[in-house]
Amino acid sequence: MPTIRSDRAELYYDVAGEGPAVVLAHGAEGNALSWFQQVPVVAQTYRSVVFDHRGFGRSTCAPADLQPGKFGADILAVMDALGIEQAAIVGQSMAGWGAMQAALAAPDRVSAVVLVATSGGLAPPAGSDGPPEPNPAPLAGRLSGLALAPDYAARNPAGAWLFDQISLMNDNIERLAGRLGEPANIIGPENLRGYATPTLIVAPALDTFFPPAMLRNIGATIPGAQFVELPGSGHAPYWEVPEAFNDVVLGFLADLPNGVSS
Repeated sequence: MPTIRSDRAELYYDVAGEGPAVVLAHGAEGNALSWFQQVPVVAQTYRSVVFDHRGFGRSTCAPADLQPGKFGADILAVMDALGIEQAAIVGQSMAGWGAMQAALAAPDRVSAVVLVATSGGLAPPAGSDGPPEPNPAPLAGRLSGLALAPDYAARNPAGAWLFDQISLMNDNIERLAGRLGEPANIIGPENLRGYATPTLIVAPALDTFFPPAMLRNIGATIPGAQFVELPGSGHAPYWEVPEAFNDVVLGFLADLPNGVSS
């Protein structure tokens, strides 16, 4: 099992395909397995990189080291281990924190950021909707009913069951969720001065964790950010509407002025 060390964590990763690198970073409901509907598609054109966040799936760390503020450095550490000089980062939900951290810390190494159903750690502008209310614990094993579109389980019971089973591989959902909003993990407007990384915000129309109106307001604070609302999906469009999601993300990457570097 391929792993690397990053700041007192051991991170599992996997790679498929050749070409410019695209890092797919999962949310708290999943792990690298969650991208099974993206990796084969992305790998046709790009070098697809997936990994388990510290404390999730097959990656380990001590409870005290399960810190959202380390996510960006972890992504860069995975890139270092694979000899990747530059990559686009697709970050869903909690992974948006890491995507934005990496882009701010090493802008020359991040060719683009795609924020999927996430604020990316950015504080909503004054007067706009704030972060959603915390969901009741426990989350693992029941996220298909909380995160996905209300009718998803009826339409795809096998998909809902698998979604919950993958979430049960994660012991740290609640611990991590409680740390995302800590002041040290919030990106303010002052941090975005000079930000020039091409950024796309993908807002699922039925997401109750990060509603589209909130993400549209967040996007207005990111210089040059594009915004797309995906119909028919809750918090996990990569899972619920994979074809539409893949088309949006791959279309954005294909249209980058300088492409995606490797």
